Amino acid sequence: RFAQAFTIYDADLFGEELSGRIVAPNSLHNLVWSSRLERDGSTYRTVDEANPVETDDRWFRPVYAGLGPDGAVYMADWYDSRLSHVRPVDDWHKTSGRIYRLQPTGSKPVYEEGDLSKRPSEELVNLFSTNFNRVVRRRAMLELGWRGDTSVNASLVELVDAAEPQSSLEALWALHLLGGLSDTLAAKWLTHPDADVRRWVVRLVGDRREADSALATGLADLALSEPDVQVRVQLAASAKRLPPAVALPVIEGLARHSEDLDDPHQPLMIWWALEAHAEKGREQIASWISRPATWKEPLYREVLASRLMKRYAIAGGKENYASCAVLLEKAPDEKAKSALLESLQSAFEGVPMPTLPDSLTRALQEYSASLGDSGLVLRLKSGEKDARAEAQRAVLDPKVPGPVRSELVRQLGASGDRAVVGTLIKILGLKQEFALKRVALQTMARFDDDAVAKGIVGRYGSTLPAEHGVRSTAERVLAGRLSWAMLMMDQVDKAVIKSRDLGADIVQLMLEHGDPALDARIQKHWPGIAAGSGGVDLAAETERIKGVLAAGKGDPAAGKVHFATRCANCHQLFGEGLTIGPDLTGYERQNLDFWIPSIVNPSLELREGYLNYVASMKDGRKVIGLMQEQTPRTVTLRDLAGQVSLLDRAEIDTLEASPISLMPPSLLAGMSDNDLRDLFAYLMKEVE
Repeated sequence: RFAQAFTIYDADLFGEELSGRIVAPNSLHNLVWSSRLERDGSTYRTVDEANPVETDDRWFRPVYAGLGPDGAVYMADWYDSRLSHVRPVDDWHKTSGRIYRLQPTGSKPVYEEGDLSKRPSEELVNLFSTNFNRVVRRRAMLELGWRGDTSVNASLVELVDAAEPQSSLEALWALHLLGGLSDTLAAKWLTHPDADVRRWVVRLVGDRREADSALATGLADLALSEPDVQVRVQLAASAKRLPPAVALPVIEGLARHSEDLDDPHQPLMIWWALEAHAEKGREQIASWISRPATWKEPLYREVLASRLMKRYAIAGGKENYASCAVLLEKAPDEKAKSALLESLQSAFEGVPMPTLPDSLTRALQEYSASLGDSGLVLRLKSGEKDARAEAQRAVLDPKVPGPVRSELVRQLGASGDRAVVGTLIKILGLKQEFALKRVALQTMARFDDDAVAKGIVGRYGSTLPAEHGVRSTAERVLAGRLSWAMLMMDQVDKAVIKSRDLGADIVQLMLEHGDPALDARIQKHWPGIAAGSGGVDLAAETERIKGVLAAGKGDPAAGKVHFATRCANCHQLFGEGLTIGPDLTGYERQNLDFWIPSIVNPSLELREGYLNYVASMKDGRKVIGLMQEQTPRTVTLRDLAGQVSLLDRAEIDTLEASPISLMPPSLLAGMSDNDLRDLFAYLMKEVE
């Protein structure tokens, strides 16, 4: 688990022991980390070192660390028995927090600079060179800025020119606060020997969002020649904020650094900058991509070109489609054209394909013809005549590759033509073909046709097996429409569909319809589930479980089996299990007051990133799941079975986070006392 706060130590009290280290309080594990920073391309990685603070006091909850003006590290300790307050009554120990000072043994930290607000400005400037404490130097810098005393500007310029890493950078900041960083000085310092000074000059120019012609030329030259990737990243960041005429030459220069292709951030930083100018800088971009040399640059060809095509296509309109055509026209070879066309068609994933200019339509037709079976997908998506009938035959043909058949099924559903329902129902009757059946079921959910529900129910116990997620997908489809949910409950009442086999998220989806008659039928089979608690008294269940665990010792090896059957479908522990829910390894696992509420009533505290969303579609359907992705035009939800629903925003009526967790509240149901002890022994086991 990551720390919630940190400071980078920049003073001399601890000497080399902490110099430049990250000091990070970790409230979850009751300690304070120290980590060394090492460059990793445009970013950093950390190497953990000896912990400066450790304790066996489980109430130690450090939540803040900061450098003091005396060189000591000051820490705020929340001091509490439980890290997560999940109920309003969890309001104890409001006055038991404390502040610690971390210092070397035997040292006596003292602040000796006095009241900086009363020191002469020149003395404040001298602190940049003579004081080793960042807090003091930064306070001096701010004090100069607040005073507005421009009489020290010449001294600050001298300090920047002196090229001392610490004092040059802070003098630059102070000069900026005093309004003394002119375009002339900025252009001069773009060639400063210190990379941090160059980086901050670029940053401050970007903050101003303007540059004169000489400075603009300097920025473009720097983009070509800059050896430090962190400076190049800042050039990309500032290019996003500068006018297109200034920014695009910088972007062109950055795109020539093929050594950045594998950097963790820079390729997409360049794209971020380019995308911001895609329309206002359209003519300049068109000129750039018209040069053969541009297409020889790996960063442009592999990162920028396809994204630019997709960006213009998503934006739509005459000018943007014309830009798509220019991109395609200037592509120098078939490989480049294929990548652009693939990007063009992916721009309309999950939404109807619009009418495109003739040149793009012809290019897509030629591209689809070259793809063989795969090309039928594109032809169908483009609305080509006869493609729908051909696709309906292809989805039933075992000779057509499975992924192609699955995508054809999706596109048949996207057509909205009810005539395809019969074909989709036929797929449910095929032998094997589990993946294709799951896709067909999800696609059928789009059609408000009772033939769909009857087709599913009629095959529920035969060609829709419980294995491979086929049956659970069918159950979610039935639960998504009120009339279909009623039909499924008929089967539950008859025990054709066993109530114990329906997941909590499926039951919750049925409750989202808000129909009293359906709710009453649900309460009959799942008492208390509407409240998200499974009808269990949390306080009583907590005491019961604590008593069971205190009465004996569990076997972690046996508990691992219980975890695999009850928890691992959503959670990882010690590297095993799925990641639909949070990885539990780093949690406060020795604390029963953490475990028991989270298991017995998981809706008490819903962690951000794992909220359950309910999409109410305009056609009456409801879809439930975790948010996997959002774009301006689509929403992607992933259910507990791992199945993904790509939804067109234009078809969504409402999209709301649910206060009810996807995790079932009955997770411990049916477990004996020994089973409970075994499970908790595994859950609370130390990391090996």
